[in-house]
Amino acid sequence: MDTLKRKSYKIGNNHSPVYISEDSAAFVKTWRHHIGSHKTRNVFVLLDENVEKSCPDILNLFFNEVNSKLYVKRMSGGEKLKTWNHASEICDELSALKADRSWVMVSIGGGTLSDLVGFTASIYKRGISCVFLPTSLMAMIDASIGGKNALNQGILKNQIGTYYFSEFIFVYPPFLQSLDKSELKSGYAELIKHALLHSSKSLWNKVLKQGIGVLPDMKMLADAIRVKMKIVQQDPFEKHQRLFLNFGHSFGHAIESYYNDSGQRITHGEAVAMGMQFALFLSAELELIRVEAANGFQMYIHKEFPFPKNLKFNDFLPYLHHDKKILHGKHRIILFKGFGHFTVEYLDIKKLEETYDLFIKGIA
Repeated sequence: MDTLKRKSYKIGNNHSPVYISEDSAAFVKTWRHHIGSHKTRNVFVLLDENVEKSCPDILNLFFNEVNSKLYVKRMSGGEKLKTWNHASEICDELSALKADRSWVMVSIGGGTLSDLVGFTASIYKRGISCVFLPTSLMAMIDASIGGKNALNQGILKNQIGTYYFSEFIFVYPPFLQSLDKSELKSGYAELIKHALLHSSKSLWNKVLKQGIGVLPDMKMLADAIRVKMKIVQQDPFEKHQRLFLNFGHSFGHAIESYYNDSGQRITHGEAVAMGMQFALFLSAELELIRVEAANGFQMYIHKEFPFPKNLKFNDFLPYLHHDKKILHGKHRIILFKGFGHFTVEYLDIKKLEETYDLFIKGIA
């Protein structure tokens, strides 16, 4: 039985499981179980510089007892990491070190770093092992989990990617204490999405009771991670159910790209929250959910993540055309039918634009 006093969790089977523990020594045991201890493994660590500033002894904290030789590359986190140039640079460095397929790549940072590490690990010598130590809420409950790794193409989000699973993910909740408010809030957008994906209202009610901005406890982290892990295990390569994890993301990615391209950067979580608001409104317009219910969810999200009243549909439309879920020229939009129940609708631009105009009028 889960209790708030539980010291650790393991979520998933032995294929890329997630471990949650506030004891850094548990990482060593997990490493030995998955990576082994009988041989020295060369390890190429990509470390977020800001994480190291807040935790200067981080490498000793996790790797002091690991039988490995470390090569450390320090990088600054953020979307600018997710480029082909950075992936190519890392491949060049691995090659210069004569790295072979016995090496392990490790990401210690947020979701953009795990994307870069997962992608690079998947292509170097056709695949070497990787391990993720996520340090942001977004990465802990979503970005580092599930084997999807992507780079951006210019300002277009996640256009180049692979499916490649890490050996394991180790979630160390004390990292959250160093997050600034905007990054913590950004992660809560994905937590809200997972609460809607949950088969019951329990996670949603906990979010309502606790509020956004409070550090989630281990059980809340575990509940959110279980939502994604269950879907990924059922549909690892996004043939059906895994598409539901993209709720709010078609619009969110387009909105994020628009603002970032215009020099008005917003966080990924803010963009996803905006996308979910429109997706909820669209769900009600198509009579998939009662208007009153959709309004309740939408108003709560809007209170925490205000939707900009002056954002026009044509502002983000050029970026929406590059959504990865487009199939045969049709936009596949993930819509909400109730807790744990979603559907995929094929919609044309005219319908989306007409509904968006009604949505903006309602906000105004």
